[in-house]
Amino acid sequence: MNRTSVLFVCLGNICRSPLAEGVFRHRVNEGGLRDRFEIDSAGTGGWHVGNPPDPRSRAVAEKHGVSLDGQAARRVSPDDFDRFDWIVAMDRANARDLEALRGEGGEVGGGGPAGAGGAAGEGAPAGAGGPAGAGGAAGEGAPAGAGGPAGGGGAAGEGGPAGAGGAAGAGGPAGEGGPAGAGGAAGAGGPAPRRHRARIVLLRDFDPEPGDGEVPDPYYGGPGGFDDVYAMVDRSCAALLEHLDGE
Repeated sequence: MNRTSVLFVCLGNICRSPLAEGVFRHRVNEGGLRDRFEIDSAGTGGWHVGNPPDPRSRAVAEKHGVSLDGQAARRVSPDDFDRFDWIVAMDRANARDLEALRGEGGEVGGGGPAGAGGAAGEGAPAGAGGPAGAGGAAGEGAPAGAGGPAGGGGAAGEGGPAGAGGAAGAGGPAGEGGPAGAGGAAGAGGPAPRRHRARIVLLRDFDPEPGDGEVPDPYYGGPGGFDDVYAMVDRSCAALLEHLDGE
């Protein structure tokens, strides 16, 4: 039996994505589906690599009978886009940073239920993703202003569709500068963009009460924020598991 692989991603991999990993793993184990899934989490930033989850995430998980034992923060690797079937982002800034790292354009939320989510770059509420273009708010232990890269998603032509390198015949006849179809028309500089295995979605694409579609970063708030995040994550993971189990 083929296993379905799922990677949960937030900014620092100490608050939201470890909680999502733990909750999803708990539900998978309760359903007797352990052999069907590979589950992990990671962050788009590397400030906390090797650290355990935030004590507040561990506390709220334990309150609900969910263990986060054995988890240690790591940063998303380019290999993850071929290792995992699903990469599940906590917010749109995370999703944009993932798309930038993958080097391909594409819509976020395309793998969720019909009508869920939305395209990458759709505006979050004021302040929800950091300053304009910042790619992610400082949080989950990141230094101020240290969110994702500005303009995550890439400039025009970066990971765009084949053919973005120039019009037919640009650069000379076929054979000069590469075979026809390499990066677009004959001679149009560079190979076609690589396609990867993973589908990038938002966790709350699956939430029956999706709100603004994002799991907010609770790092700078009090314990109550972690309770709210747990409720969102739990609902969303239950629906995500139902979706994947039915595939």
